[in-house]
Amino acid sequence: MENSSNQAIRDLGIFYCAVYVVSLVAGALALWLYWDAWRLGSLVAVLADVTTVSVGVALLATILKEGVWYMVLAGMKIRQLREEGRKEGRKDQLKRHQEAVARFGVEVNGVVMLPQTPEVERFLAGEEEPESEQ
Repeated sequence: MENSSNQAIRDLGIFYCAVYVVSLVAGALALWLYWDAWRLGSLVAVLADVTTVSVGVALLATILKEGVWYMVLAGMKIRQLREEGRKEGRKDQLKRHQEAVARFGVEVNGVVMLPQTPEVERFLAGEEEPESEQ
C-alpha cells in the first residue's frame, strides 16, 4: 500500500514538474512571438499577455491530463469489477448446479443426470432456495 502511494506521489510530482516546464516553454514562445511588441510598446502589457498564455497552456495541459487519467482509471476499475462479478457469478452457478445434482440427480447407466423438470429449472434459475439455506 505504501509503495503504491509513494509511486503515486512521485508520478504526481513528475506531472506537475512537466506542467511547469510546459508553462515555461509557452512563456518563452510567447515572449519570442511578442518580442517586437515588447520593444515597441508597453512592457506590462506584453508580460500580461505572456503570463496569460503560459498559465492557460499549463491549465489546459493539467485539465487534459487529469481528465484522461481519471477516465482511463475509471474504465480499468469498471472492467475489473465486471470481471470479478463474472467470476463470482460462475462460482455461484457451479455451486447451484452441484446442489441441484445432489438434490435432484437421477442415475442413468451409472451417470448422474439432472432431469429437465420445472422444479429443477426453478432451482437452477435461483427462484427456489437450496436445502441448506431453508
